[in-house]
Amino acid sequence: MSGSVKSRISSSPESTDVTHLLNRINATNDIKKLSPEELPALAAEIRNLILDVVTKTGGHLGSNLGVIELTLALHYTFDVTNDVIVWDGSYQTYTHKILTGRKEKFPTLRQYGGMCGFGWKPESETDPFNFGHVGTGPGAALGVAMADEKLGRKRKVVSVIGDGSMTCGVAFEAINNIGASKQPLLMILNDNGMSIAKTVGSLSLYFNEMRTMPLFQEFKHEVHRLLEKLPFGAGQTAEHVLDAVRRGLTQTIFPNLFTGLGMQYYGPIDGHDIKGLLTILHNVRNIDKTEVVTVVTQKGLGHPEAE
Repeated sequence: MSGSVKSRISSSPESTDVTHLLNRINATNDIKKLSPEELPALAAEIRNLILDVVTKTGGHLGSNLGVIELTLALHYTFDVTNDVIVWDGSYQTYTHKILTGRKEKFPTLRQYGGMCGFGWKPESETDPFNFGHVGTGPGAALGVAMADEKLGRKRKVVSVIGDGSMTCGVAFEAINNIGASKQPLLMILNDNGMSIAKTVGSLSLYFNEMRTMPLFQEFKHEVHRLLEKLPFGAGQTAEHVLDAVRRGLTQTIFPNLFTGLGMQYYGPIDGHDIKGLLTILHNVRNIDKTEVVTVVTQKGLGHPEAE
């Protein structure tokens, strides 16, 4: 993990003040009633709730602590009553469950008659599938996107997959088909350098190289600074050409598997910086092309033993 990411992760807001923002989260999309500035405090409350419940009931602790900020940003940007978020390895959906009207039932996690520890469609229409095995998410998301095209249904389909899941053959088969399909699907690669244990092999080394690239926001700002010094034609500004130049430079300087398959690539992004996540998700949500965003997260953030 790059030093700049690590420094921001270590200084992520972990407020000890009791804000009770969770009292305002009782139904799907209630998160949208909060201001962006309140989301870090909400993340801290959810982190405490997950720690409290899972230490009593058991469950997937580290993986869920690592995606709290990412989940908040996704729910804040998209309308999960219409848009579809497919979590590859749906054991990472504790925050998603808390945000979709299941907060009061969360203490029954993995108990008889209680809340399922995985995505479970009977619990909520915001859970698109009943599944937990890793590697299957991108293919499921592609199926949804292709069905939407046939039905003329307009909504955003988001696939969240971890770097550990990328060792699965079915994931690569799906990504191969996604690249060829040109579906306007957004894939989030959640890179924490871990699976059940630390990832190994050549693919792990490949993602480690991607993880240590300059942060997307820092790179974008540097390109912006340079563009402002250049003369532009009538009606042109740095903002008009920034994304095109940034994409060209990214593919030239940092080519990777995804750009090679014709996908628009953004990353890496600090996966615990909610403001940065909101910015990039807002910018890509309406792009009618296949996109990949790499977010770098720390598995188990907030609990030393889980980290």
